[in-house]
Amino acid sequence: MGREWFEPLKIRLAGIHETRGEREQTQDDIRRLEEEFRDVFSTELGKYKGTPITFSLDPNIAPIRLKPRRVPFAIRPKVEEQLDKLIKQGILEPVDHAKWETPIVTPIKPDGSIRICADYKTTLN
Repeated sequence: MGREWFEPLKIRLAGIHETRGEREQTQDDIRRLEEEFRDVFSTELGKYKGTPITFSLDPNIAPIRLKPRRVPFAIRPKVEEQLDKLIKQGILEPVDHAKWETPIVTPIKPDGSIRICADYKTTLN
């Protein structure tokens, strides 16, 4: 039995790709929501303003330091560019050495830019 019996029973399957209503009205609603929740739709980086977060580590545990993974030569300039951007935004801070080090992975986003991800499964888990 196929879907041909849906129509006689007035069963309608609507996908999430379908919208109902006037397109102009929908666009107005979107603009209103973007204006009302401007901080949510901002392209700027937000900052945590809550109480400071601390991590309690067992002093008997030796820090883990792993060698960095090799970055493919073809994407090295993009990785450097992304790291510089994260430093300028205050997300990363350059250091000469650290007690704890974890390797990064650098997946390529659909738009061709690079995402910098710490691979904590090798150090914290």
